Amino acid sequence: MTSGTPAGSSENRSGAATPVLSTPFVYLEDVLTTAGADALLHSALDSIGPLDADGTVTELDVPELRAELARLSPVAQQVLGISLASGELRSAIMVHPHGRHMPPMQDVHPGETEAIAFSYFLHRRPRMFRGGGLRIFDTVVRNGQPSCAATYRRIAPEHDTLVIYPADAWNQVELVECTSEDPSEGRIAIQGWLA
Repeated sequence: MTSGTPAGSSENRSGAATPVLSTPFVYLEDVLTTAGADALLHSALDSIGPLDADGTVTELDVPELRAELARLSPVAQQVLGISLASGELRSAIMVHPHGRHMPPMQDVHPGETEAIAFSYFLHRRPRMFRGGGLRIFDTVVRNGQPSCAATYRRIAPEHDTLVIYPADAWNQVELVECTSEDPSEGRIAIQGWLA
């Protein structure tokens, strides 16, 4: 298990230090084993239909991933410093074919209760795309308000890896480049949220 590292500070226009807060995360490899990840990839590919504008294919319940998240949840909550209210889980398949990316965003919005976000990465092997890394940005405090810092950690979207991070953390999907327009050859992730 790997977790994020401290960020430090930066200077604002007046020359005074602006606090930069490191965003914690948990990174795990070989989450479902090769056979489990391959079976989930085939199931996910079978469910791919027309893509929504943001790349969401469909809501998806993944019992094997749900069980692994339940097992990892106490450690993730401790590392992230977040207590879950209910343990409720929502997940969806996110597909990023050639030319797709996501700008910096937060996974939680006013009125939503999700506290933790996760990305579980799958792809055909050998990998048919370049890019598609997940950037988890640090937080900078400007005028007393948290906002997206320029510093980040980049997580490569390796097959059968899981990243768990605060739902209010700024994150971004880097540009995906493929030689094909076939969505099944792009970046595929089970994106989810825990409350």
